[in-house]
Amino acid sequence: MKMVITQYLDDHHIELLSWPVFSPDLNPIEHAWDELDRHIRLRPVVPRTAQEPAADLKEEWRVLPQVTLRRLIQSMHGASKHASQQREVIHRTNLL
Repeated sequence: MKMVITQYLDDHHIELLSWPVFSPDLNPIEHAWDELDRHIRLRPVVPRTAQEPAADLKEEWRVLPQVTLRRLIQSMHGASKHASQQREVIHRTNLL
């Protein structure tokens, strides 16, 4: 199955990012949640029912500009490269 997926990605010129396992800082959705949280906190009205926060979140997600999400994803390219370089430095340091 891995070969089929790899071939598909190659055929469609889709670049894979090398991300460390369990690295929330390098996961764009974590940063999208932060963005949504900031928008929710800027709302002038405090929710009065248990349903309002979910409705507010859905509304903020609906109006979140696509350019913001693209920016978050694109920022992961640089962050991933930096993390990879850091792992390499740590690895070389451990070899000394």
